[in-house]
Amino acid sequence: MNSTKKQKVLMFDFDGVIVPTFEMNFEIARALWPNITQDSYREMFMGNIYDSVLSRVAGYTEEERKKNHDVSNEEYFKMYVPRLMETKPMPEMVQQIRELHKKYKMAIVSSTVTGPLKEYLIMHDIAKHFDYIFGMDVHTNKTVKINMLFEKYGVTHNDCLFITDTVGDMKEAAKASLESIGVTWGFHTRELLNCENPFLVIDSPSELSPAIEKYFEKR
Repeated sequence: MNSTKKQKVLMFDFDGVIVPTFEMNFEIARALWPNITQDSYREMFMGNIYDSVLSRVAGYTEEERKKNHDVSNEEYFKMYVPRLMETKPMPEMVQQIRELHKKYKMAIVSSTVTGPLKEYLIMHDIAKHFDYIFGMDVHTNKTVKINMLFEKYGVTHNDCLFITDTVGDMKEAAKASLESIGVTWGFHTRELLNCENPFLVIDSPSELSPAIEKYFEKR
């Protein structure tokens, strides 16, 4: 099949891209790890966040580290979910999502738990714009989830684009040969995002549609 005839797919990160959750997430992280700073918290997203959490937890054996890792995740989401439900999505991103869905197929690839994420999207009337919502319970590795979506849609990396706010996400997308657009209103700065050579880095949701069109014009 000629790839130019295939559907085009947009994959979105959630936290920091659709919902402004950096401050909220940092406060929760500080409740778990009192000595953490904003810089060290941002650094955790330079790779896979679950690998970063695993490296921070106490315990001397692999079994102890895994147990403490699971406890940290459980405690984190106990605090995260109710606060997420009180946080509104970015109005400009909601508008972008509604417009982009007229032209593209769309999915979410997130490190958040799928159930509450779906509930949140339904609450704000944007769940209907996403075919798939893959949270951490689908897999903690985004490369795996991206490859799953290639198979679900019957497409290759050339037919898709990832929209994210972290270097770690860009690295995991690159392992699936998927290019990214970085957004600066989330967890990482333009300077950090540019280190991964994304297709583009944008500073406003209004820049998203033109950036996506520019990307697919080259495909």
